[in-house]
Amino acid sequence: IAYNAQAALFLKLKMRKQGQQRYASALKIYRRLTTQDAKNPQNHLLLAGMHHNLGYVAQLDEDWSQAEKSYEQAERIQRRVADLFPMVASYQLNEVRFTIGKLKAQLQQKKFDLVFEQTPQLEQRWKKHQSETLPFPQVQDMIASGYHDLGLFLNRNGKPDQAMGFYLKSRALDRQLTKQFPDLMAARSRLAQTIHNLGLLHLEAGEVKPALRNVEEAIRLRKALIKDQPSNRKHRSDLAWSYQGRARILAQIPGGRGGTIQARQHEVAVLEELYGSDKADADLIHRLANAHFEMGIAMQQARQPHIGHWMKAIGIWDKLKSHETKNPEHLVNWSQCLHNLGMYHGGRKAYAEAETCYEKATELR
Repeated sequence: IAYNAQAALFLKLKMRKQGQQRYASALKIYRRLTTQDAKNPQNHLLLAGMHHNLGYVAQLDEDWSQAEKSYEQAERIQRRVADLFPMVASYQLNEVRFTIGKLKAQLQQKKFDLVFEQTPQLEQRWKKHQSETLPFPQVQDMIASGYHDLGLFLNRNGKPDQAMGFYLKSRALDRQLTKQFPDLMAARSRLAQTIHNLGLLHLEAGEVKPALRNVEEAIRLRKALIKDQPSNRKHRSDLAWSYQGRARILAQIPGGRGGTIQARQHEVAVLEELYGSDKADADLIHRLANAHFEMGIAMQQARQPHIGHWMKAIGIWDKLKSHETKNPEHLVNWSQCLHNLGMYHGGRKAYAEAETCYEKATELR
């Protein structure tokens, strides 16, 4: 217990090597205890916990091979205890936690086939004990969260079809979970994010109708979250992302230009509200500037007055320095906005203003 407490303190102080050493020392003691008193399930649970902790340290060090081994050992021990005591939901919960840790470590090593082979077992294990664990939503919540995270990783690594499969699994579990436990705000938020992500996957595949259907549902879910938790800024930020997604989708639909502008207006309104209460959030400021830039493009395509939005975008971007952005897309759009304004000033024969815009755009590029 002392070694475990010391290890946790070392990790908090970002002293990983010392933390790892303390966890390893605790692991040796728990191994002896499980040999001396093999019938005591608590000793086995503590041993599994130490393997998990070592896996977590390896994960922090991005030693994914070692993380996989540690999580797998934790999973194997925890599974034996969970089978002996199926009524104890916390045992099932830890098994799921260890399994998901192992799967994530395998994904980091690009062991995609292994992950796809093992994932059905995770749900089968949960269904096996579902009658015992159903009153405790944490198990289902963790599996849904794990599927969501696996989908995110696969999409980022160029596997959209497999990502969609995991998103659909996460969506199905979260629909059931949030219907039964509507007060689980984290699950409701994740469900909205999963559905939003499904919409974007459909958009990338050129499937605009299901894309729009999913993003519209995400908007409804996020509005409901804001109604239930009006002080939660993340819900509003997420809603702005869904309005942006709606605008992108409608831009691909013939006759959807008016809806695109309306969606951009909603996005700007939400971001303006967030910006009004926190003017120090650099990422938020870039999002707001980018929303005005995109609004200007939508208005230009509709042959409506648009220069004001570009001017406003530049005014917002000028509050920051280019190196403060974490999103390369923002720099590209910032530069493009300046270039567009340069063309506008050039067309008006305001050559000094045009040259200034072009110079700033070149610097950003």
